[in-house]
Amino acid sequence: MARKPKPKPSFFKVLIGNFTPRLRLPALFVLNYGEILPENVTLTTNSGKSWNVKLELDEGEHYFSQGWVKFAEDLDLKMGTFLLFQLVDNSTFNVLAYGLSGCEMEFEDGESQTDDAEPEEVPLRRSARNVKGKQPVYSLKKEAWTICDHKPESSAETTNPQFYLTLKEHHRYRVTLYKEFATETGLAYKKAVVLEDPHGRYWPVALHWAKTRWFKLEMASGWSEFRKANRLAFGDTCSFEFIPSKNVIRVTEIEHEN
Repeated sequence: MARKPKPKPSFFKVLIGNFTPRLRLPALFVLNYGEILPENVTLTTNSGKSWNVKLELDEGEHYFSQGWVKFAEDLDLKMGTFLLFQLVDNSTFNVLAYGLSGCEMEFEDGESQTDDAEPEEVPLRRSARNVKGKQPVYSLKKEAWTICDHKPESSAETTNPQFYLTLKEHHRYRVTLYKEFATETGLAYKKAVVLEDPHGRYWPVALHWAKTRWFKLEMASGWSEFRKANRLAFGDTCSFEFIPSKNVIRVTEIEHEN
């Protein structure tokens, strides 16, 4: 029986925070394969183009440094992009990029991305039924969509899509993004979203279609970690504001449960 080919060493990174100047390699990957990596490596993509990038050691951590900025700019990498690095030989990484839609990003053959040429993402198309029954009062442009007993007095006015939510026990592991907010922000066709907390930290969170007869898109994997790290308790009221310029949801605690 023929042996199965040994899988190529690989690691992934979700682009959050200030990823443009350099990108840190996972410590475990360096521990396992650092001895075979040279000081200079090559990054390639499905376009066939390649970039020379320097590996830098700084305070015990390894980074893609010189050359990484051009790579990130040429591909027009955005916050929340998922990158898979496959080590195809001792000095070459093949890089696969996935956008927030969950689909692989395709780049033009042999050409860099420009401001006028966005990486193509094929949206996941799903049919959605109208939500029946009692619904919150909303007007995404003029007034925030409220999913709590009242609109908090301390909330700031905004023209961005926004909703308020009083956290309950069933929000421990997931939060539902109802039809109007998901459609207005374009999240209805995405597979993930990035949350921004009050400290300016970024958290990638998976979007999950719940198995129900109604439209129901949920923030799932990653939400629980976000909630715990920001010490959000059941009974707290939070503002979820979509920031178009960053393509993130900014989460702010408006009222704290005593």
